[in-house]
Amino acid sequence: MIRDLGDTKPLPVILKPVPDELLSSWITRHADFYGVSPLTMFRHAIPEATSLRQSDTKLGPTADGHIARLFRTQSTAILAMTTSGFPKSAARLVAPRAIQRCTACAEQNRWQGAATAVQRSWIEGWRIACPVCRQRQHDKRERISALASPSSPFEDLWEDALHGERLIRRCPKPFRHDASIDHSTILVHHPWCRRSRF
Repeated sequence: MIRDLGDTKPLPVILKPVPDELLSSWITRHADFYGVSPLTMFRHAIPEATSLRQSDTKLGPTADGHIARLFRTQSTAILAMTTSGFPKSAARLVAPRAIQRCTACAEQNRWQGAATAVQRSWIEGWRIACPVCRQRQHDKRERISALASPSSPFEDLWEDALHGERLIRRCPKPFRHDASIDHSTILVHHPWCRRSRF
């Protein structure tokens, strides 16, 4: 169904997103504020939407524009709150719901009146450090980090794990979209791989 961008009416009150907030989380917070279901709020911008998870993973070619108009922001800001730009090889590392959390950011969000906010990094399975404050992510079920204490058997892997995260962030964008995440680590040990495609 083709809709004109003018069909989407902006909301009168917009809640400020927290840093690294997931789009479905931001939509849910607005739905709570307006007293409607999250899917109803999402359908205000995208009437054909069948699930809120679509907002995080599978935005259509014009969906970001409609959502941006609804929330009076830029399309780039909407896309930055999703995982839709991730390479297909990384999709299997994105959980359908939060599997970890940053305790420091969760506390900060609570103080800002956004206690229910979910950050995008909380569903990214390869994350061990929060991209906002650089603190360790904690398993959501146990509320502790596997690398949290000096007595942990994994403590000596902390620096290596952070190095792996930095490699993924620094990997050139065209390469990141054409190959799997694990291939990016080869670049450090074999610089000649930069010239070839996997």
